Amino acid sequence: MEKSRTASTNFRVRLLVLLLIYIFFNYSSWAQGTELRFVAKDEYYFTTSDGAFELTVPNVKPENIQISASEFGKDISLVSLKKENLNLKDTRVSLKLKFNTAREYKISPVKVYIKGRLHNIPVDSVTVYENPRTTSPQVFLRIDSIDGIKADDDFLKEKKLTALAGQEIIFTVGIRYAVQVLSVNYTLPENSIFKEISHPSGLENLSSSRVFTPEVFPVCSYSWTPIEKGEYSFPSVYILSTSYSGIKSEATFSEQIISIGETSSISGVQKKESAFSYAFTSSSDEITEAKTQTLSKEEVIFLSELYKKERHSFPFISKASVERRNFEKEHSIVDSPVTPNIPFLYILIIICVMCFALAVLFFILRKKINATASLVSCIVFLLLSILYSSYTSRQFAIYEGGVLNTIPEENMQSGLTINAGSKILIENSPGQWSYIHYSDISGWVKSEKLHFIY
Repeated sequence: MEKSRTASTNFRVRLLVLLLIYIFFNYSSWAQGTELRFVAKDEYYFTTSDGAFELTVPNVKPENIQISASEFGKDISLVSLKKENLNLKDTRVSLKLKFNTAREYKISPVKVYIKGRLHNIPVDSVTVYENPRTTSPQVFLRIDSIDGIKADDDFLKEKKLTALAGQEIIFTVGIRYAVQVLSVNYTLPENSIFKEISHPSGLENLSSSRVFTPEVFPVCSYSWTPIEKGEYSFPSVYILSTSYSGIKSEATFSEQIISIGETSSISGVQKKESAFSYAFTSSSDEITEAKTQTLSKEEVIFLSELYKKERHSFPFISKASVERRNFEKEHSIVDSPVTPNIPFLYILIIICVMCFALAVLFFILRKKINATASLVSCIVFLLLSILYSSYTSRQFAIYEGGVLNTIPEENMQSGLTINAGSKILIENSPGQWSYIHYSDISGWVKSEKLHFIY
């Protein structure tokens, strides 16, 4: 009886030990599963490019691991899955995924069987950016301050803005997805005071290498003061840059509207009787006009007469165009595009009328093919006449040279100059001042310094 009790006790002890061993190994396996994770291995992840993740399973050989990879989430696809032995005892699982769109991703857990036990292994969340090899540089606007009050320091948010007439707006323009800034150009806004605060001095390398970064780099800053009530678009700033793929392209920020309200008191602005409502207070020093003229007034008038002669001469026959180009070459003036030619417009109209007359004649003679051809020719020359008429109606002038003004006031110079003898486009000429466009800049100049090409 005593031996039977001893054997029963030993059996229970052995059973308890086996149960404890089973619980220990199962707990270790469970605890191991809760600590495992697919870790993101790349610094940045891009669309249409393989993204790497790794899982390390200690003390387990590759043959004891099975992976069920099916769904990872929307816009995610599996590229490859690889198991390899580490240190003869651990296993590394390499996972490569491809992301279709640029956004933040929360990846679904991966089902992994370790020694026959199922574990849902989590995967690191990642932010995916547009592939820099296929993406053009992007330009952004940041509002630094309005009337001295600091604004939200964020390049990427578009917001509705308001200000009062006469309040100074400081803004910065930045760029991303670019490795080098080549040049910066901007358009002068109407009814505003506009000046540069900072500007790139030559070619600007945005990084010491071509390694990608999603950071937006500040490029240039400006001060802008609208002085009339209304809705304005921010002045366009165009940045020519080199992308990560080596392609040069020009870009600007998306249109940003600001609503300018009326104010009874404008800081730094005083009332003055003139063609414009406001003029800013000037210093005691007189502002002198920059000496940019390379031609005398008589030579500018002579050049405008050459343009008039070219405008009213028959094309391909007259030598007026040659005379004008020789004069510009002799005085180192940038060659201007061909002047709209009035006789050429008349030729187009005459051909159009002749084609219409032929179409009527052929229709009377019942020659349908010839009538159709003549009618089509008539329509073509009619369209050409309309387009060329629109071109000839644009008003051009020869400028005596000087500094552009941001508003029609003598003491509001922009710092941008146009050389004497330049051919400019007149967009608006209400009186003593004219709003002009030349190359990629616009501004106000005195009408008396313009010699119109009629």
